Amino acid sequence: MCLCNNNGKKILCLKYLFKIFCNWLQVVEFDPEKAYCKICCSKIRARKVDLLNYSNTAKHLTSIKAAAMTLFVSTHSAILTIDTIDHLGELCNYHFPENYFKLHRTKCTAIITNVLAPFFFTELKNDIGFSKYSLLIDESTDISVSKYLGIGIIYFSKLLNKIVTTFLILEELTECTAIAIVDAVKNSLKKFDLKLNNLIGIGSDNASVMVGVNSGVHAILKKDNPHLILIRCVCHSLQLATSHACSETIPRHLDYLISEIYNWFSKSTLRQQAYKNIYQCLNENHDPLKIVQACNTRWLSIESAVVRIIDQWYELKVHFQVSQTKDKCYSAEMLYSLYNDEHNWAYLLFFRPLLEEIQPVNKLLESEYADLTKLGKELLSLTTLLGKIIVLPSFNFKEILRDFTSYLIPKPYLEFCFENKIKELKKSNKISVDQENILRQRCKNFLIVIVKQLLQRLPDNIQILEEIEVFSPQNALSQVKDNIIPICKHFGIENLIIEKIKKMQYNFGLK
Repeated sequence: MCLCNNNGKKILCLKYLFKIFCNWLQVVEFDPEKAYCKICCSKIRARKVDLLNYSNTAKHLTSIKAAAMTLFVSTHSAILTIDTIDHLGELCNYHFPENYFKLHRTKCTAIITNVLAPFFFTELKNDIGFSKYSLLIDESTDISVSKYLGIGIIYFSKLLNKIVTTFLILEELTECTAIAIVDAVKNSLKKFDLKLNNLIGIGSDNASVMVGVNSGVHAILKKDNPHLILIRCVCHSLQLATSHACSETIPRHLDYLISEIYNWFSKSTLRQQAYKNIYQCLNENHDPLKIVQACNTRWLSIESAVVRIIDQWYELKVHFQVSQTKDKCYSAEMLYSLYNDEHNWAYLLFFRPLLEEIQPVNKLLESEYADLTKLGKELLSLTTLLGKIIVLPSFNFKEILRDFTSYLIPKPYLEFCFENKIKELKKSNKISVDQENILRQRCKNFLIVIVKQLLQRLPDNIQILEEIEVFSPQNALSQVKDNIIPICKHFGIENLIIEKIKKMQYNFGLK
């Protein structure tokens, strides 16, 4: 839209003015005669001519270039790295001398603190508005031994028209108690004008200070918001359940086998080359896959470690047979004795299919593109799948949360590869009846412990997580849809709105 004066001369289009001023001009409170440039941090007289002239000044243009470069630096590098900022500015000035500007660490930090941070803070605050949201919280300690609470937020962005997960704020903690963390959360919500009643769920690790039933962070917040849902880190729970089951039931020398073989190759390139030569001789010049490390910091990395060891069992056995005589090393002797005992191979063959069932669920929970409405069902399906191996068919798995140890199969079938290996060992007289019974009992105990651990670590609101499947795309596109009224009641939706939903259910084919 354009405005014209009496002489018929066209003045600047409003859209053009908006394009010029929108990214840097702000209102000065209590002073309508002044405008504020948030890039240069200076005040200008609020007149069109003055604002247009100011937008073309060398100071303002240089500041805009510096702000753009600072945005790039804050997105892709660390501002504490002095050389990065200094060299980047020099590089740009060398190749584009007509756009010369100065930018070093001090100025870059000031622009981030005084220009970019307030801008994005306001943008995020306006985008969240008064909508429902969930929080992800975790405590940490920096290199100065200061304790902080990192808070992420999940909400529906009207600007992007999708659910967004993003960083919210970093709050310093005086102490790592539940009350201190709750105070930090409430202070953060106050800064963004977020109502605690709009908080749907809170996600955290499995620390007692977070998930404690009586005095944990969730328990304290739930006093103010009765409908608040707690979501524990399920990936962490799967790792803990697997680790606990292994430590409780499996021989320690298997853990030594899995960890020491990685240490053996990681400390020497000569050993890697020696093994590569043996592997190529036995496999028509094909290169071996790298032996991976099983560690707690990479969840369920034990699965890939076990699979690699099983796939290269014969080649590794030959390698350590040669190494024990050549290097005369204690580790090589121990590893060869473990590889020479095929009972250990049977254990790993038992583990492999179970870990291969757990790992996809773990990756599904970590995925950015998974159907979030079905994650609760996937977790219950995994628990049921593992339980079915050792429980009688008459047991009702819909009630798996009750005690299942009274319905155990005396001698369960422990997957094809394991059973086939036991038959081979029997045929070659490499395993006695007592040894077989001990091996089977250990494997059975592993399944009992891991199912118990999974049941203990299931979210308290697993029933709600199951019911959320009514919002899945599959159900939404179905002609006969599940009823969403129970979910509405759980989240405290007003009765008037629920009544409107009930009136619509027959029109949309709800059950």
